[in-house]
Amino acid sequence: MTGASWSPDGQRLASSSDDKTVRVWDVDSGKPLYRPLRHTKIVTGVAWSPDGGLIASSCDDKCVRLWDARTGKLEKRLKHHKDRVLSVAWSPKGSTLASASWDGTVRLWSGQTGEEIRALAHGDIKIFHIAWSPDGQKLASASFDEVVRIWDATNGNLRRIFDNLYSSIVAVAFSACGGLLAAKSLDGTVRFWRRSDWKTFDFHISPGEWPYTNLAFHPGATVLAVLGQRDHSIYILDVDVGKLFKESARERQNLVFISYSHQDGGWLQQIRTCLKPARNVTTWIDQEIRPGSKWEKEIEDSMASATTAVLLVTPDFLASDFVSERELPTLAQAAEKRGLRLLWIAVSPSLWEETVLRDYQCLNDPSRPLDSFVGPQLKAELVEICKKIKSAVAV
Repeated sequence: MTGASWSPDGQRLASSSDDKTVRVWDVDSGKPLYRPLRHTKIVTGVAWSPDGGLIASSCDDKCVRLWDARTGKLEKRLKHHKDRVLSVAWSPKGSTLASASWDGTVRLWSGQTGEEIRALAHGDIKIFHIAWSPDGQKLASASFDEVVRIWDATNGNLRRIFDNLYSSIVAVAFSACGGLLAAKSLDGTVRFWRRSDWKTFDFHISPGEWPYTNLAFHPGATVLAVLGQRDHSIYILDVDVGKLFKESARERQNLVFISYSHQDGGWLQQIRTCLKPARNVTTWIDQEIRPGSKWEKEIEDSMASATTAVLLVTPDFLASDFVSERELPTLAQAAEKRGLRLLWIAVSPSLWEETVLRDYQCLNDPSRPLDSFVGPQLKAELVEICKKIKSAVAV
């Protein structure tokens, strides 16, 4: 068997095999639901769509197939790959299907029409496996050149490269909460990355020989199942993130760095008051700098340890030389290099389009900034913004 995928309701299981078939099983009876889904060559992977309607399969014949999960009827054959296809994966909402091939591309397909959306080019590098982040915004690829790449699935841009690994990477997976990324290489190394700061930890199991999917995080916990191929074992790893990365108490907190203009202190207070009941969220502002401390270093240290930054954007904020020359460039660099979540709030009308903020998520509609609301509407808008901050921190 080369792969398996549960139906969303957990009642059926699809399995792919080197006997050139996909078989769909009733879990309770252990019997196949219908005839095998036949292919022309080895079937390398299988994935059930989130809505339960389709089964996607990847094959050595360079094709991706979409099957009606109820009847086993072949619906579409996707043919743009030029070499064997080793992995398929649906986006969390099922709107997009990704496929990875030895032709050096990851291709994204419309989940409804089967039309190709775009290709993520890796050059002449064989790609073994792909995985979506839980929010559907990022796609990780594992490849022959000992590299894991992180792609922006919304625009196809390459966001991050992890190299200097030990051998070809054959599998990659995000944890259910999105806070961890794991990759397995043929030499038996499982490497974990913590996405808040991209710290790494390595764990070693038996080496592998065959590049099929062999990593899976538990959907409700940081538990990872890993296939060890030479010793015919499945390893179940209970990942204690704090112990794994030897975190300090402060590192375990989800630190939110808030940047603002002192002229907007009233807005800052409203945001912090609204956010205070949110569990596992710690905010930091420059008012917490201790007397006698070097204030610039305190700010830089807090920016370096934060997992999320929230900017309160007004004309006064954008007019600050310290913000434009120090804070914004530092935060933007942290977002690019270590995965800091950079968010901003349109507090009042400003020329934000002329700054780097145009590349980052605004938590409210910039055409309706906070100061355009009053009374109960303002309170409701603040609650919605704080909910988004809480959700971002939890990723």
